[in-house]
Amino acid sequence: MNHENSDDHLWKPIRKNQPKLDKNAELLKVSLLSDEIRTRHFAVIGMWITFMIAFLAGDISLLSLTDKTVQMIYLVGFVVAAFYIIRQIREASLKYLKRISQLSDLIKSVEGGTSLGEFKGLLKKFIERPELLE
Repeated sequence: MNHENSDDHLWKPIRKNQPKLDKNAELLKVSLLSDEIRTRHFAVIGMWITFMIAFLAGDISLLSLTDKTVQMIYLVGFVVAAFYIIRQIREASLKYLKRISQLSDLIKSVEGGTSLGEFKGLLKKFIERPELLE
């Protein structure tokens, strides 16, 4: 039997009603989803750090006040805000790690031959406010 294409042994028959799974396209969806999760995480972290810098700049500018009571009030306010911001950054980081670890399951699904569906559907599952995608 003469084969014109030497890669014929690599091709497997496709069942009639089953679309062929393009693993590269599915893995691209996982990669895009990973980038989206990472970008959102760094945007949130950047927002909280910006708030911290703004509070710090405001407190430094208020140190020139001569009223020690007002200085203490602003200092206490800064400490409370700093703890809140640190807590928010920690929570955001834990959510990020949880979401990134879920990508491993998606990769295993693709390796097993399961389609991930539309990219928009994946985004809705992994972001906090899916109504923004509408």
